Amino acid sequence: MHDNIFQVSRKPIARDDYPDTDLIAENTEWIGYCDEVDKGTRLNAIKHLVDEILPEGMFSIDSEGDVLTYIGGLEEWAEEYVKKIQDAANKLTPSNILTWCKEKKALKDIMRSPIGHSTMFVLDNNLFAEFSCEFIEYINDMQPGDKLFIGSVLNYHP
Repeated sequence: MHDNIFQVSRKPIARDDYPDTDLIAENTEWIGYCDEVDKGTRLNAIKHLVDEILPEGMFSIDSEGDVLTYIGGLEEWAEEYVKKIQDAANKLTPSNILTWCKEKKALKDIMRSPIGHSTMFVLDNNLFAEFSCEFIEYINDMQPGDKLFIGSVLNYHP
């Protein structure tokens, strides 16, 4: 299994500020190794992020393919997300909460990755990757028209 890590920032990211793949792998518990993707794969991965992974219609991509514009919809998405959490929590019982169970794992997964995908994010110039729960917190105060710049795109393997 493999997926992508996207470096994102609210400011343009210079090529010199792309993260070192070895440091990202060393500093992120969930990653066995990672490597940078080529330019074509990078642009396809960004398009896939916007079209298939992030909540539908929340972002658009500029003509260059590496700047996202926030359109809106986080509040509506958050309402649905809370319902998912509540539904998952309602499946827990006093007897299954104390042992490993698929219901408890499902709740952990929903909390860790609210977008429901194993895509990870390097926020600004951090030296580690984070799951989408931190990404959602990062974009929480964005207003329609705000920009999100994509720097490095890495392929990672757990």
